[in-house]
Amino acid sequence: MSEVNVPPSATVGDALHSILEAVDSPLAALERVAGDTTVRLAALQSALGEQRGRIADLERQLGLAEARLLVETMHAAGLAAQAAHLLGLGPDVSVATEPSGEHYSDGAPKTRLALVYEAAFDAKGHELGVAEPEQFRDG
Repeated sequence: MSEVNVPPSATVGDALHSILEAVDSPLAALERVAGDTTVRLAALQSALGEQRGRIADLERQLGLAEARLLVETMHAAGLAAQAAHLLGLGPDVSVATEPSGEHYSDGAPKTRLALVYEAAFDAKGHELGVAEPEQFRDG
């Protein structure tokens, strides 16, 4: 601990004040540690806030990627069903392009092959837990 020089005419209060202000006094050391800790805590809280924001952004991106994956998986099931259906028709493949009697919302007729796609798309969607897969189909 450093020496504290108190003039002879100083009061006890002056002496106590001089001791507390001494650079190497335990109180001064504790105040420095408290100040440093406050600065470090503020920096850590700021970093935590930034990380929370980054986590929220990554969770949003993950949700979008998962939704796209579900739609692509349902689409692949629809295409695979169409391919299998066409192969099964063999030389009678032209039957697949005939109107099915159903229509799209714009009034255009749906082909039999479109119904095969839709059935497989929807079935895969239900299998994956999508409540209304038809909302994700084009047309």
